[in-house]
Amino acid sequence: MRALNYTSLLLLLCISVEAQMKWDWGIWAGGANYLGDLVEHDYPVVSETNLAGGAFWSYYPGYRWSFRMSASFAHISGSDANFKDDPIFVEARNLRFRSQLAEGSLSLMWEPWGKKRYPTGGGLRRIVSPYLFAGAGWVWADRVIDYADAPRDGLYEEIQKDAATASPVQTLSIPVGGGLKIDVGKQSSIGFELGLRKTQSDFLDGVSYSGNPQKNDWYLFGGLSFSKRFKNRDYDQDGIVDQEDACPRLAGVASAKGCPDMDSDGIEDLEDSCPEQFGLRDLGGCPDSDGDGVADKEDECPGETGILATKGCPDKDGDLIPDKNDRCPEVAGLGTLGGCPDADGDGIADQEDNCPDISGIAQLKGCPFVDSDGDGIRDEEDACPETAGLDAFQGCPFKDTDKDGVPDETDECPDVAGPATLKGCPDRDGDGIPDHKDRCPDSFGKASDKGCPVLTQEVRKILNLAARAVQFETASAVLKPESLKELDQVVEILKTYSHYTLRIEGHTDNQGAAKVNLALSTKRAKTCYIYLKNKGIDVKRMAYKGYGENKPIRTNKTKAGRSRNRRVEFILK
Repeated sequence: MRALNYTSLLLLLCISVEAQMKWDWGIWAGGANYLGDLVEHDYPVVSETNLAGGAFWSYYPGYRWSFRMSASFAHISGSDANFKDDPIFVEARNLRFRSQLAEGSLSLMWEPWGKKRYPTGGGLRRIVSPYLFAGAGWVWADRVIDYADAPRDGLYEEIQKDAATASPVQTLSIPVGGGLKIDVGKQSSIGFELGLRKTQSDFLDGVSYSGNPQKNDWYLFGGLSFSKRFKNRDYDQDGIVDQEDACPRLAGVASAKGCPDMDSDGIEDLEDSCPEQFGLRDLGGCPDSDGDGVADKEDECPGETGILATKGCPDKDGDLIPDKNDRCPEVAGLGTLGGCPDADGDGIADQEDNCPDISGIAQLKGCPFVDSDGDGIRDEEDACPETAGLDAFQGCPFKDTDKDGVPDETDECPDVAGPATLKGCPDRDGDGIPDHKDRCPDSFGKASDKGCPVLTQEVRKILNLAARAVQFETASAVLKPESLKELDQVVEILKTYSHYTLRIEGHTDNQGAAKVNLALSTKRAKTCYIYLKNKGIDVKRMAYKGYGENKPIRTNKTKAGRSRNRRVEFILK
């Protein structure tokens, strides 16, 4: 995540979430930073961290949850001078900005261990507790950016469009983050917090058309805060305010509305038939461990869900024989057979009957003696009951595991059925090449191509045309709209010829610095790679690389030659 590289931490105090302390307020101060078109990487530039601060108000409807309203103020800044690894934007834009931010937001906070602050016996325990938050807000940004030093070539037209945008900017922000609370008193806390803000605008920095207009700006807050809780009267110090306490003079628990409840089951002790055991109101406060509606003290199987008819013991098959006494607990049966069924009525339980649907004799484990082919092997045990065979081959004349008529000793695929013409191996696409030797077992092909279809001349023509037709914005890796049609044709080719892999090569002419050309060609090849990936092409089938001006196909001395050298080639293998 971007926040992992952020070096500032936010110290935030939030109030307790008990009933008598539902509100708090506080202030905070710290740092702010931004992520956008004037940041080289996907993490903030530490030197561009600016001061930030604000105030907040929180409401706690429960122990672990709260709603927080906050107002925050900060500055954010950025510069093309921070591009160290890829200085192309210093030459193409040379911009710097500084924006003043004002944000109002409403967030939902979750503190998973917040209830530990309020022990069962009453009072307040100071704890150290982590929390998470998410919400929505509105940000106002008044940016200051000087476009005067921008160069007159390269991205000049895009920079002029950026300069024409209105300021200040107002937009929706989505705050998310987390922190750590530290209680320093009964009514005060401190903590650390880090928060990210995703906005719905790409103009917080005044740069969009000359950067990446598809990617909106982010900003981050981090700092230190202190807050104070509001407290109401609690005579018995049980953590429940008197106006909500059914027993205001006797310490109790919230689940019993402030009255004593030794087992914490929400039933006060005077009404609880099992005051020392957590239980259910429908069972007079007594426990039911397995949740079957039978109190444990009356349940013969207190650890298993059962029914009243079997005194709380389970009976899966519904034969009214408890599973613990049922030899066949999954199938309804007879009491004379220990709860097991006897489908053929021969007095032998189905689980012990080798022929459960045919009445038989005990000597043959419930089966009659039938041998249709006269090979001395009973039909029930004979894999070929109509053809005399050998016991070694389960009653068949020869061993044929996959039953395709090809003996295992000559079957190259003995576990999978296939025609004899292919030595017992399957051929799904019917091209005469067995699947285990077919590189494309689901596509009709030729043996010379290992069973795969051959690329047609029309396909090769489309790929060659795409190398010239795929165009980009000047000095940019942004595709022109008219290039998408060509790339969609490449997508269809890859889907049709799914066994081929693709290599994407980017090339430029020799105008400009070689290092810049190499970087630009790589970015253009990557742009095509990402487009094909987003269209559903598996990334394992693709690779890309930029060669800059190193592989020209025409002379760079003429305008026409340079135009041909600026290309992206698509090579199928």
